[in-house]
Amino acid sequence: MMEALCGHAARSTSSRNFASTLRRPPPVLGVAGIRIPKWKGTEASFSRRCCARLAVMSDHVPSSTEAVLPRYGEPMVERRSLSSAIKAPDTWWPTLFAGPAANRLVGLVRDVDGVTPNRITAVSLAVGLLNGALYAVGTYPSTLIAGLVVQLSFILDCADGQLSRVRGTNSLYGFYIDKIADRMKVIAVFFGIAAGIERSTKIVLGWRLAVVYVVCHLVCDLYREAYRGLSERVREKPTQQEPAPGWLRALSILDFPFIRFAFGDVFFLLTVASVLNQLVPFLAFEAMTALLQTIFRPIYLILHFRRTTGVYPWAVSAPGPLR
Repeated sequence: MMEALCGHAARSTSSRNFASTLRRPPPVLGVAGIRIPKWKGTEASFSRRCCARLAVMSDHVPSSTEAVLPRYGEPMVERRSLSSAIKAPDTWWPTLFAGPAANRLVGLVRDVDGVTPNRITAVSLAVGLLNGALYAVGTYPSTLIAGLVVQLSFILDCADGQLSRVRGTNSLYGFYIDKIADRMKVIAVFFGIAAGIERSTKIVLGWRLAVVYVVCHLVCDLYREAYRGLSERVREKPTQQEPAPGWLRALSILDFPFIRFAFGDVFFLLTVASVLNQLVPFLAFEAMTALLQTIFRPIYLILHFRRTTGVYPWAVSAPGPLR
């Protein structure tokens, strides 16, 4: 009798265990079919985080994770691709402010077919022209608004490149259109500042300073393009660079923040100057640094070219008659 009761209890216990096993959700399979323990509230999130991280780090995803990745892997991959679209390395202001702000904007419009990088460039150019018109008014409220709008133009300027990198639609045409739009915005903003200073103070000094900055800026652009083009023509470069002399290291001050030609530095100072209503000192400082760049940058580039390529720029041969 006792043995029958024990057998019945054992069978009922095993049947309850079997029923609870049927009701229990199947174990979560991890990478390569490894079973992951089912801790309450953590098993699914743990396995999906592992699978999503695997999808990000590897081009091949095991078949056992394919059922998990569509729901949880794709958002992480999207965030990874968006963050990787930020230009790196970059100067400090785009890294801290304009780049992340543009990245959020790109995340909103990346799947909108009507939004293209070239159209964002066009909108950025329109905002830059509006910015110059606001500075030309010459009043403090318009100057304050222009100091904020210049940051919006800069964010859009960062967004067009990020969107092209996210979509993989980089083009040489878009590259040059972006450069042309950037220079047009610089001309509009600085000439607008000069017009506003003349309108409010009857001083023409702002025009002289603005012309000096714009001319030096365009000349230094030619320096950089010439250096890049000549460097690409050199096929055999030395494996070890010659040590830089001390006086050449002193010229590295040309790459210091607020002295180098960097849009982030210029626009940050412009916003501060607009809030403080100190546009004449801003123009004077930018014109002075532009003159320093125009005078000493070619010396620095020529010697740096000699150290990195082993030859002077004038020794690089052209593919054919160019003039």
